Amino acid sequence: MTNLKGKKTGGNEKIVASKDLAIKALPMLESGRRDCNGIDLRNVEAAVLVMKMPIPLKAEFAKEDGICKTKEGEQPYKAGDAIMTGTKGEQWPIPRNTFEATYEEVEGAGEGMYAKKALPVPAVQMEVEFTVNVPWSDEPLVGEPGDWLVQYGKDDHGIVGKDIFAETYKVQ
Repeated sequence: MTNLKGKKTGGNEKIVASKDLAIKALPMLESGRRDCNGIDLRNVEAAVLVMKMPIPLKAEFAKEDGICKTKEGEQPYKAGDAIMTGTKGEQWPIPRNTFEATYEEVEGAGEGMYAKKALPVPAVQMEVEFTVNVPWSDEPLVGEPGDWLVQYGKDDHGIVGKDIFAETYKVQ
């Protein structure tokens, strides 16, 4: 395995943010969680490139605005946004324009089944509780120790639980 800076990592060691992310330098919130807003994982030595495996997932499109109960907390969605159902029954909303740019329909998998396009993105496994804002919600996502912080684009992050990450992502 090679990290984003081109250094060989050996492949089996745990990838942690604390090596060069300077966890203690990240702002501490009143909750005791670290604030990961504004971080660019492309500049973090401990980050690795990952790709979501092409696992068909159910997508339904919201008929009206609403709230989705996600693993990381309640997240609002707008009419037309995709509501995804993951491999463990977890759900999360995706704005329609983001969904169309990053997912594709899986032929032969059944109606409403989509898979993430093969797009490599930087990610890092966190050792502490942390939060990150997402562009589609006023409420931050909350991650637990061991969860992965994934960066899909500039100022566009997500949190993937460690068990779900192991089943659905591949480290490059």
